[in-house]
Order: sequence, then C-alpha cells, then structure tokens
Amino acid sequence: MHIVMCSLFNLHALRKMGKGRVTVLIDGVTGVDGTEYARLLQPRRSWITVDAMMTLAGPLKPGALESLVSPACQVVVAISEQEDIIRSVRRECECLDLTYS
Repeated sequence: MHIVMCSLFNLHALRKMGKGRVTVLIDGVTGVDGTEYARLLQPRRSWITVDAMMTLAGPLKPGALESLVSPACQVVVAISEQEDIIRSVRRECECLDLTYS
C-alpha cells in the first residue's frame, strides 16, 4: 500500500498542470489491484483523466511505451518497487517527452 500512497501523492503534485491525461502501469508483483487504484483516483477525476491502466510483467523493452500510451497522454505512473521496471519506464518517458510520476 505504501507505493500506492506515494503514487497518489506524486500525482497531487502535478495538479497545477490542469486536466492531465495519465497512463498507469502496475507491476504485477506488487499485488496492487487496478480496480482499487482507479477507485482511489476518483476524487482526482476533476483534474486527471486515466487513459489506460495496465499490468506489467517486467521491465519495458526500448520503444514499448509508445504503443501503450495514447497520443494525448501527458503523465505515466509506474507502481513498482523493482528498480529495473522503474528505470525502464523512466527511460521510455524521457524518449517520449512524458512526465514520469
């Protein structure tokens, strides 16, 4: 649950962007339920639109994120405690000029 709360806190810091479009990537090892996470995002729906929410089985391969996010996506949230997954998502966000949260 700790990583879920951290991700929600980080998203709150992005509120000043206005209505942000978000893709959520959940590491399957964490046991975080996507439906429950979506419920936790409900109070933020006035300034966040979740474009997609998916479970990751491991680190992203180079170029993989582009096919997972919508063209309107601005922010990618990665819920994971595994450094290799976090690094791969950050790397992909940098390549696509997306905000990592």
